[in-house]
Amino acid sequence: SDDLRAISSSALRAFSSDQLSALGSDQIAALTTAQVSALTSTQIRNWGTEDLGALGSAQFRALNSAQTAALSTDQIRALSTEDFAALSTAGLRGFSSSQIAALSSDQIIALSTAQTASLSSTQVAGLNTEQVNQLQTDDLRALGTGALKAFSSEQIAALDSEQIAVLTTAQIAAMTSTPVNQLAALSTDEIRALTTAQAAVLNSAQVRGLSTEQWAAFATEDLRALNTNALRALGTDQLAVLGSDQFAALSTAQVNALTSTQVQSLSSEDLNALTSNQFKAINSAQVAALL
Repeated sequence: SDDLRAISSSALRAFSSDQLSALGSDQIAALTTAQVSALTSTQIRNWGTEDLGALGSAQFRALNSAQTAALSTDQIRALSTEDFAALSTAGLRGFSSSQIAALSSDQIIALSTAQTASLSSTQVAGLNTEQVNQLQTDDLRALGTGALKAFSSEQIAALDSEQIAVLTTAQIAAMTSTPVNQLAALSTDEIRALTTAQAAVLNSAQVRGLSTEQWAAFATEDLRALNTNALRALGTDQLAVLGSDQFAALSTAQVNALTSTQVQSLSSEDLNALTSNQFKAINSAQVAALL
């Protein structure tokens, strides 16, 4: 193994597939990180799963993006969670969307936050729904907003309530309304899981894109957290499904911000649900709309 370590990187790159395959596990484990990173993509691709398994964590960390891009799905699936977790962010970025789709649940769980944060939009789009559901909450929070925006409706729907609740406000604010209406993919349970901080950053387009079923499930504290511009974007069909407790939870500033059209659409039950302080907040244009 000492003799093998003494071979220059350029000489090692000249090894044929047969010569590399002839190396024993001890010999592979003895390769320096410089030697490993010098291997060609073809050499990496022709290595058996047992050969790859002989590499140590430092050697896996030395793999570059061109080398990881050359790995077959069988080679990837054979990686232990320890080996997979050892990949550098640069190495992980070499994976194609089809390679990402080949990752096992254990490998997804083994992702570090740094690795998850390095995933590109294309790679994220390659995750299947089971993999999305396996993302750890810390890893999910580490996803860039651009990567999160690449999620399909099916991927968003695969997230559970706990995962939704840990998304950052920046991630929530970045969720798209078109061409994919990401928030519309949330179940009513997931809508209820939204925090007040998350509700506070919803924009007009996001609010308008929610279904009446989702609005009926909206928690009172989240409704109260909506900014006034978002609240003014609610359609009359969406307002119509709000319950008395939801109306009663509106702040005076929110009541005052309602458009004349919105106020005109309120039923007598909705108006009766308003508190005296909320009634005091009604402005002259809103009063005129009620007459």
